[in-house]
Amino acid sequence: MAPIKPFVLFTITTILFSFCLFTSASSRGLSETATTVLDVSSALQQTEHILSFEPETLEPFAEESETAAESFPLNSSSSCLYQVAYGDGSFTVGDLVTETVSFGNSGSVKGIALGCGHDNEGLFVGSAGLLGLGGGMLSLTKQIKAMSLAYCLVDRDSPASGVLEFNSARGGDAVTAPLIRNKKVDTFYYVGLTGFSVGGQAVQIPPSLFEMDEAGDGGIIVDCGTAITRLQTQAYNSLRDSFVRLA
Repeated sequence: MAPIKPFVLFTITTILFSFCLFTSASSRGLSETATTVLDVSSALQQTEHILSFEPETLEPFAEESETAAESFPLNSSSSCLYQVAYGDGSFTVGDLVTETVSFGNSGSVKGIALGCGHDNEGLFVGSAGLLGLGGGMLSLTKQIKAMSLAYCLVDRDSPASGVLEFNSARGGDAVTAPLIRNKKVDTFYYVGLTGFSVGGQAVQIPPSLFEMDEAGDGGIIVDCGTAITRLQTQAYNSLRDSFVRLA
């Protein structure tokens, strides 16, 4: 499968965005949509079982229909069950299926693996699933062979729209930082953080606290699905003390 051309995938207004469920219902031409959470640290895109999606009992679709979801056997004669747990205690369990994903006028990609969740518990309030944009083999970015990912989110109450793009050209004045990959855990995107400044003054933190070692331990992960920044204890104490001194 050759890399697809640059395209804009969705127009979004918050961290939740419209995402057509690739299920039996959408295969029959329904215009139902649902919202999923954008997460750059997840390896699997998952949607709720809310559109009568039953991959084991559905009658075959006509051959001309390219959007009929199929169970993902993984060398088994029955459907393949998946289970994913997240750091906040949320989890999802369901069937792993394959689907044809369309990107407007930019074409479509067949055989995309995604999860049809039957039991979704935790912080999925207001959404019908999660769009996995991490670096793992089952993430959407990896499956469509996207070479780059860019998104801009606006405030939840803003009338303006944000955007999510794959394979877009980088702006000439863009300030960038290289991403670091971890051979031990391929899902996450890491950055080479060297320190903080508070009130224009550098916080005294040894850069070694942020480094990833040869075993793949340590390092700083970029995660748009996590609300709280978490630091190693020594780094946190130094950052906290810098704010206290300015109070």
